[in-house]
Amino acid sequence: MDETKSASAAAETILVIDDDPMILNLVDLMLQKHGFSTLLAGDGQTGLEIFKENSATIDLILVDMLMPGMNGKKVIEEVLRLHPDCKIILLTGYATDLEELDGVRDIIQKPISLDRLHQQIRQVLDLPPQ
Repeated sequence: MDETKSASAAAETILVIDDDPMILNLVDLMLQKHGFSTLLAGDGQTGLEIFKENSATIDLILVDMLMPGMNGKKVIEEVLRLHPDCKIILLTGYATDLEELDGVRDIIQKPISLDRLHQQIRQVLDLPPQ
């Protein structure tokens, strides 16, 4: 389940990478409701390909940690190798220490609170580059 969607006239673009179609669609709907443009990937490899093709227009990446194939940690490493200043938020259902993940700006624990998700995205987008 890989797809790309865009909301017209959105100021900021977020790439969402998660292997759970329900979470992917829920996050997509919430982001579009708040005026973001979205790019969606159902696995790490597809997410990395979408990032490479659209890196100039992607403002933030939301990435799941545990996915089959290329996991979130590998996606993060590859993205930061290509663009060290990319803003990344980790989505995870497991306890994770932000200190262990260089370049990750924040962690959002699953299950996702949509209000909290929007708050954390806005905070990270408003941070200066690292």
